[in-house]
Amino acid sequence: MKYGILTPKGELVANVAEAREITFKLKSPFAVKAQVSVAGRGKSGGIIFADSISQVGEAAEKLLNARIKGMPVRSLLIEEKVQAKKELYFWHDNRSA
Repeated sequence: MKYGILTPKGELVANVAEAREITFKLKSPFAVKAQVSVAGRGKSGGIIFADSISQVGEAAEKLLNARIKGMPVRSLLIEEKVQAKKELYFWHDNRSA
């Protein structure tokens, strides 16, 4: 919580085995989120909720073999699913000004 903004616990993964492994560090239910640089990934099927390790594995396999708005999914964010009152999205650009 570097800037005082609460975020769900989670980790970035690149394959199904890593997706299953991270669930042992988190509390269920889980959110499996495709990491693609497009808006509207949730409405495009890029976020899948899961209640168990096997469901996380199924979701990871499905998403890692998918394209979201034409972009291939190469990594996933596995997070604890939380109930939010409001969602905000931030984009960090690594390029120097």
